[in-house]
Amino acid sequence: MVNNYTEGQQLINSKVTNIDDNSIFSAFPPVNGKIMSGENITLEMLNGCVDALKPTENLIVRRLSNSTYHAANGYSSTQIRLVQKAETIAVLDWDKDAPVQEGKTRAFLIGDAVHTAILEPEKFPLRYVSAPELDLRTKDGKKTLSDFEKKNLTLARVVLKKEEFEAIQLMRDSALAYPNG
Repeated sequence: MVNNYTEGQQLINSKVTNIDDNSIFSAFPPVNGKIMSGENITLEMLNGCVDALKPTENLIVRRLSNSTYHAANGYSSTQIRLVQKAETIAVLDWDKDAPVQEGKTRAFLIGDAVHTAILEPEKFPLRYVSAPELDLRTKDGKKTLSDFEKKNLTLARVVLKKEEFEAIQLMRDSALAYPNG
């Protein structure tokens, strides 16, 4: 909570339009924890910070890659929600041991892209690109798409369908436009 009503009201009435806007983090710091930058942090460094937390403490890490977040010690927000929903911590063993489809499903791919678009906006255009609008019923259209995908594969960019790309941009814009209150 912000003790100063005026400061808090100004923050509630404003919008975070830039992911680099620290006002929300400085105005509402974690009660039992800290905020740190995830830029250039190694998994070992992050694990050291997580392992040093006391049971009631928490840690907010900004600008942390999705892969580092999921590889780190501790529980992800998804795991915490899973335990809350199931009302038993035993569900974590199931989650860890349950069979999963190898490789990324399209849903996970879209989820990673949304994460990147919102939390790592400078990396989004380096990792994702929209496929051009083509008539895939023709040989020329199929060849053009194949060439486009090969070119972007060498650039380590994921080619998304135009509709997926636009939906991700809409989700990003919607999340960033949400009022703080």
